[in-house]
Amino acid sequence: MWTGDLSAAWYRSIAEWAVGLPEPVHQLALLGTQGLLVLLGLLPLVLFARTRDLRALVPVVAGVAGWFLSQAAKGLFRQERPCAAVDVAATIAECPPPGDWSFPSSHATAAAAFAIGWALLRRRGTGVVVALAVLVAASRVLIGVHYPHDVLVGFAFGAALATALVRLAGARQRAGAPGPLGAQERSRNGRW
Repeated sequence: MWTGDLSAAWYRSIAEWAVGLPEPVHQLALLGTQGLLVLLGLLPLVLFARTRDLRALVPVVAGVAGWFLSQAAKGLFRQERPCAAVDVAATIAECPPPGDWSFPSSHATAAAAFAIGWALLRRRGTGVVVALAVLVAASRVLIGVHYPHDVLVGFAFGAALATALVRLAGARQRAGAPGPLGAQERSRNGRW
């Protein structure tokens, strides 16, 4: 797949800069790229446990579906990882083996689906959740396993998928229906 000189040059600049960061930053980026994605998936489950509102599960469905759909898309596009295709001295993460394709980023897709699904259903915490999703996506380039366009397209796809699933589930606010998730429902302990 054509990746374009701009995306490859941008990748090279980021990867080379990132390798020069202190080792604790490397470890934080490696932990964050996985851990923040898990956290984004757990937040709607915690909300569901508190409210028993099935709408809280829509971001989980969107995130999991996004992960698997982006994995399927990788098999169609078959874009080699930039850490294998672009000449860089080193990357923070070990380069995945050949056949573990790059485009689109499944982490970015799932993170965006979790976050946008949350944002469409619940106002509280939206800024933090979206910021965490952006960190997950950016970390994939920072650690050296994705081109910038991999994460941008993955993020856009995840956001579109979450929007479609929220609408399909009828979970958006309608005239006369309760507001965003949590706005009118109270949990068992009386907090919003």
